[in-house]
Amino acid sequence: MRRRVLENYGNCCLGSINLDKHVSVDGFDWDSLGYTVRTAVRFLDDVIEVNQFPMQKLREVNLATRRIGLGVMGWADALIRMGVPYDSKRALELTEELGKFIYDTAWDESARLASERGPFPEYETSALKTRGMPPVRNSSVITIAPTGTISRLSDCSSGIEPHFANAWWSNVLWKGIDGAGEAGERLLDAPKSVWEALRERLADEEQVRAVLEQLADDPDGAERIFTENGIDPAHFRTSMLISSEAHVRMQAAWQKYVTNSVSKTINLPNSATIKDVEDAYYLAWKTDCKAVTVYRDGSKSMQVLETGKDTADTENIGKLFL
Repeated sequence: MRRRVLENYGNCCLGSINLDKHVSVDGFDWDSLGYTVRTAVRFLDDVIEVNQFPMQKLREVNLATRRIGLGVMGWADALIRMGVPYDSKRALELTEELGKFIYDTAWDESARLASERGPFPEYETSALKTRGMPPVRNSSVITIAPTGTISRLSDCSSGIEPHFANAWWSNVLWKGIDGAGEAGERLLDAPKSVWEALRERLADEEQVRAVLEQLADDPDGAERIFTENGIDPAHFRTSMLISSEAHVRMQAAWQKYVTNSVSKTINLPNSATIKDVEDAYYLAWKTDCKAVTVYRDGSKSMQVLETGKDTADTENIGKLFL
């Protein structure tokens, strides 16, 4: 499938579906998900219609192409809820099934919209018509954005990323770079899906909290902590414990069903070598990823996300900076 590049003055009309909300006891609720996809396509198309454009050129291009970017978030949460390890063959199989379903449903709804309101103006001269696509309302329909803010507001994992940590300490107040502020209360925090999964597997809330505290203090010991508590650690592998190959292959599986692009970070541990980075980029190219981001933990003096104890500053134990 040929993937498109955002044209000059093209728009970013984005919206993301929380996949975790569409998991039932038997797996995915396809009827519910299909309804959400169709509703989202119509909603995003309406956004283009009512949008306030700051420049006339933006208006002209966006109304001519009507590009939308429907994406997903909560993927890591959905996998945990289904008991599927992120870096497993089954997770890739689910990605293929899910990605194709969303892709086909979104295009079908765009075609329905075209029959009601007309196709996007440039359809007649587009590659879509050349390849036999019936008239559609939008030149592109699917993308996968980072969803850093909206996933936090929705209390779900971001995009198609695995969880960065199973638990962490949130410091309400701590000393800033200029020395202002003071250490305050530490709050134990964890992804909603991890909390709920532990509640299903452990005896009581006190044990759940005890395990999460251990995970926040010692993220490197996660496998041991889970195993000691009778839990399969494979279901809770975080970004640093997932191989770069598994990261890339997950992105590549989603990329097959994305008409724009995929936002995904290939997280590497601090010990990663230049060869490790090279291998990640090469595999991304080999598997037809449109673009790829590789980040080696600790390669910057300050970074957005950190876990574990900070021996240099005991006031910032187990922090997650946001």
